[in-house]
Amino acid sequence: MGYTISINIDGRELTVPRGQTILQAAQANGIHIPTLCYAEYLEPFGSCGLCVVEVEGTPKLLRACATEAADGMIIRTRSSKIDAARRLALELLLSDHRGDCRPPCVQECPAHTDCQGYVALIANGRYQEAVRLIKEVLPLPASIGRICPHPCEDACRRGKYVDEPIAIAALKRFVGDFDLAAQNPYQPQPAPASGKRVAIVGSGPAGLSAAYFLALAGHAVTVFEALPEPGGMLRYGIPQYRLPKTVLDAEIASILKLGVKLRTGQALGRDFTLPGLFNQGFHAVLLALGAQKSSSLRVPGEDLPEVLGGTEFLRAVTLGRRVPLGRVAVVGGGNTAMDAARTALRLGAAEVTVLYRRSRAEMPARASEIEEAEQEGVRFTYLAAPVAVRGANGHVTGLTCQRMRLGAPDASGRQRPEPVPGSEFELTVDTVIAAIGQRVDLEGLSELSTTPRGTLSVDADTCQTSLPGVFAAGDAVTGPDIAIQAVAGGKKAATVINSYLAGRLTPHREPFAVKRTDLKPEDFAHHEKKARVPVPVLPPEIRVKDFREIEQPLTPEAVRAEAERCLACGCQDYFECQLRRYAEEYGANAERFAGETHDYPVQEHPFLKRDPNKCILCAQCVRVCDEVRGLGALGFVHRGFDAVIKPAFDLPLAQSGCDACGQCAAACPTGALTEKAPLPKQGPWELTATPSACILCGLDCQLNLETRGDLLVRATPLPDTPPAAGNLCARGRFTLLTRPADPLTAPLLHGQSATWDEAWAYLTRAGVAARSSGQGAAFLLAPTSTNEEAYLAAKVARAALGTNSITTLSEAGPDELFATLGVTAAPNTLAELPQADFILGIARNLQADYPAVPVLLHRAFRHGAHVTLVEEESSSFSAELPAAYTVSRPRALLELLLSLYLKDHDPARLPAGPLAGLPELKAALAALDPEELAAAAGLSLGAAQALLADYLKAKNPLLVVDGALPGALALAADLALVTGRLGRPRQGLVALRPYGNSQGLLEFGATPYLLPGGKDSGDAAARTRLAAAWGRALPEEPGLAGTQLVSALKAGQIATLFVWGEDPASLAPELVPALRSLKLLVVASDRRSATTDLAHLVLPLPEFAATEGTVTSTDGRRTALNPALPAAAPPGWR
Repeated sequence: MGYTISINIDGRELTVPRGQTILQAAQANGIHIPTLCYAEYLEPFGSCGLCVVEVEGTPKLLRACATEAADGMIIRTRSSKIDAARRLALELLLSDHRGDCRPPCVQECPAHTDCQGYVALIANGRYQEAVRLIKEVLPLPASIGRICPHPCEDACRRGKYVDEPIAIAALKRFVGDFDLAAQNPYQPQPAPASGKRVAIVGSGPAGLSAAYFLALAGHAVTVFEALPEPGGMLRYGIPQYRLPKTVLDAEIASILKLGVKLRTGQALGRDFTLPGLFNQGFHAVLLALGAQKSSSLRVPGEDLPEVLGGTEFLRAVTLGRRVPLGRVAVVGGGNTAMDAARTALRLGAAEVTVLYRRSRAEMPARASEIEEAEQEGVRFTYLAAPVAVRGANGHVTGLTCQRMRLGAPDASGRQRPEPVPGSEFELTVDTVIAAIGQRVDLEGLSELSTTPRGTLSVDADTCQTSLPGVFAAGDAVTGPDIAIQAVAGGKKAATVINSYLAGRLTPHREPFAVKRTDLKPEDFAHHEKKARVPVPVLPPEIRVKDFREIEQPLTPEAVRAEAERCLACGCQDYFECQLRRYAEEYGANAERFAGETHDYPVQEHPFLKRDPNKCILCAQCVRVCDEVRGLGALGFVHRGFDAVIKPAFDLPLAQSGCDACGQCAAACPTGALTEKAPLPKQGPWELTATPSACILCGLDCQLNLETRGDLLVRATPLPDTPPAAGNLCARGRFTLLTRPADPLTAPLLHGQSATWDEAWAYLTRAGVAARSSGQGAAFLLAPTSTNEEAYLAAKVARAALGTNSITTLSEAGPDELFATLGVTAAPNTLAELPQADFILGIARNLQADYPAVPVLLHRAFRHGAHVTLVEEESSSFSAELPAAYTVSRPRALLELLLSLYLKDHDPARLPAGPLAGLPELKAALAALDPEELAAAAGLSLGAAQALLADYLKAKNPLLVVDGALPGALALAADLALVTGRLGRPRQGLVALRPYGNSQGLLEFGATPYLLPGGKDSGDAAARTRLAAAWGRALPEEPGLAGTQLVSALKAGQIATLFVWGEDPASLAPELVPALRSLKLLVVASDRRSATTDLAHLVLPLPEFAATEGTVTSTDGRRTALNPALPAAAPPGWR
């Protein structure tokens, strides 16, 4: 029987290893099969039912995750039958999946602007990043933020259930203004030129939006506008006091910068035709004409010259035309009526009266607009409508009006106004402005189909009119509507047109979203009431005098306070949720099996949020915690429909044995388990992932740093990467995200800001003086420094300062491995642990200090390895092992094992020949009492002898030793050496270094005892070769290690000290007097600290997430640190 088989998947002939499941074979060959419960590192569970496939000759569908591929199988992964089954599986999962994929504010916004996302960015002070997010769907945030009637705020749950809605529009306006005033406003970069041309007729919000998105897609866009300036109703229908034209002009200019061409004074039907546009070489046309013709009053006398349409009146004012007014009656109750009435007042009208045929409660205008109009002196007459315009000598003299009463509701849901017989009254006016609605001007469009409402007829999903290649959007399609609706239509049309130009007309589909409709006020009772930040408005007596903008901007402090009020209703996992992704792909109906659901409380953990209402019982969290981490903090409770995943004993997660590694959240395919970011307000956002490594211990676990702009949001595992196949600990997941509270961005010279030129000049002079003085100098380096920094620090210390005293605070003496084996790296690696059959661990606290190592030991233990662990402190991991001991001196076990072995064996007869130092080792061990050693090791002498016997007979024995325990590494190396269990794969010693780049510092010479390349600093020949390479004589005198350096500082024997990335004044406060008395103290740091406050010169370093370089793990693996954030300072090694 061969090792491979042949199968066919979707027409592809494949050769795959025997024993693989269909899912594994497909994944290995880049064929996607959806699944919500499968993970490569777990046994198949088969709970989601999503991975079903067809196998020729088998009548029923098979689960790919649990079906072993057989030779000759013909497999199909997509068909109508498969899709129906997957859709059904998804709908069953969704039947008890409760939450909001997107918050109500986003759902209610016609353009689906990410209100929750940009409000969260504002709460974090990232205003320009908020603009970037807004402009993913809305290119006019400053303009729309001023004029939008904000349906998002009407939907805000804070306003419905707690106190007042978030001031979303004001926040949008603030960041829009912030960006326009910035030295470098956000300007997205278009895709490469497509060679396609698009004509857009109309430059209102729909046309501008479409132009923006089509230009970003790489198309050549030309906008045709009939009026002298672009903007449509934004310019000609919105008064200056609401939307300053300078703001609109600036936002239009940013769209034109994308390469959009603008041709004003060009009217369809007069200056060009639709066929003519195609003859000019345009590949598609978008009609974004708006609805700019006012509806007529349909009463006698409305043809008098002083009877004006609302939009025509506002347009005339914008164009600078003189409009005689006198006494004005404005008919209508919408925003255009309010704009016309307030504009008339500012133009000097003697009085302005608004006639509205319903009551104030039914007025469609914004409540704030009505209130401000009243404050300015506009009069309102409700439940009244004109029946005739009176005139004399060809001019308006008044209105005949009739009282109305409210009857039964009409199609809009509002009560229908009905005339009151005999209630006519007269109103003396000079001008009548009809603002009762608008309609589309269809001139020049006779070849297109229209609707009975007088709008263009289009396909609802493609925006295409009755003419191929001609599309329409905005008010020309919907009828008069709010500007954000037109923006949404423009973006929708641009998306479809982009697909059309690519040769595949793709209909628009609304994104899938689950919505909660069962909420009650008591669900929000725990939220503290916080008043909405009021938007400042000019007093009415001032604002009515001219057209200056009446709403004033919020302060940055007010903006952030308002943003922090957001309840963050939408799911934090929206952009990663696999359930939502597949539901959208397969067209699932979340309501198909609507019925009884559960309502579980949401649990908060310091680093995690657990929402069982979103759980689909895939069990990945349970299994990764048990099978991979060995903790078992989560488990199933109850059965059937009532089954739920909870922490053990129904305790809060933080009390359940959970070690906050976050692997459950990484495994969860929905938003049931999510990470909590250390931010004032969390997204969700689409994040950029940058591969890097954790430097909080010597394991250097690989991970992704995920960012939004310059916000560090989270660290996530990199699957199948060393040392533990992508398993991170709490430090790598959460502690690593801590950022400097007081970051340094420029040099400080004697406590004052300095330029880099000034800093280098001072450093050059001071360095020369320090070397020539002959007084003591030293270089103190953080053990998390990069390899590049370590090498250059070694060079600066030896070649510039003339000292071998380059060290870390924790370094106590020569490296034990180098002293014992002549190398700095242990011969074996962490990757070998799962294959070992015997493991002896000696550590302070393995779980706390090297959290990924227990994952590897747990895997080896589950596979049958003999695992013994001796630690100074017990942990949840050691509690799981049958052979785990907590003792005061773990190294005593190594001394005992060596003593027992040397008592009965003669290692001098090993094939490698005599062992150097063996007589001294024997003598030292002979002086120790085996019984006392056994007691110190925490086990009996007999148990130690049995352990030694197991070690000697094991095929693949490994010693795992914590280098932070003095003497332990040397003893372990001696034991492996004398027993001959060294130098082969899976047999020997794994050394654990306590700090992020402890190993790299040894390799690159950032230690008194070694030169770069791992050569002894006392080796004259090695020193001569390095001096020749560096072009400088190198010191011969031995240097001081960290503990010795501390003593020398206290004794006043050091005059010059360079400190790199370390804070000795905080770590060892007793050093402060010595540091203060130094003649030269140079500190490089990413933040202000007690040590930088003492320094003569401070050089800024990038923070960790902005660091560029490499580090070397405890087992010699070199990993790149890639900058995930923009650096405020050059890399340290530069």
